[in-house]
Amino acid sequence: DDFRNFFRTDKAKTLIDVHSCINSVSSILEAQFVANKIEVQSVGKTFSFLGFQSEFQQALINILSNSKDALVDNKNIKERHILIEYNVDTLSILDNAGGIDPSIINRVFDPYFTTKPHGKGTGIGLYMCKQIIEEKLGCSLSVKNQQWQHGTGAKFEIKIN
Repeated sequence: DDFRNFFRTDKAKTLIDVHSCINSVSSILEAQFVANKIEVQSVGKTFSFLGFQSEFQQALINILSNSKDALVDNKNIKERHILIEYNVDTLSILDNAGGIDPSIINRVFDPYFTTKPHGKGTGIGLYMCKQIIEEKLGCSLSVKNQQWQHGTGAKFEIKIN
């Protein structure tokens, strides 16, 4: 139903509770995280904003799935971590997969750009996230590499406007 309604233009925005969305998405992806020995921690103070909940959840699923893939692909990482932080008007997703090559980090939101081997990725996941977050929800999405207590990783940040 979510997919069928994705492109409908007559939908009304609803109040999205960020904490509830994170819990819902986490439960959808939990089996993948457990199977791949990835510890996911969610911290923060919830907030709400007006938007399309299913689209927001889809963007979160795509970003978290990319973090999972990066952690699984990097065989040098012994302890895999993802941190979801949210507070006031910002939600960030940070992993310890080693980060994104600085020479391509500015291209990760381009359509059809992928770092995955041929046949493993289409290059539209992060592009769609950017479109959903910025065009449909009126927020902003950015990425940078960041050092944190579990190592270096990519930090995706959604800023609610």
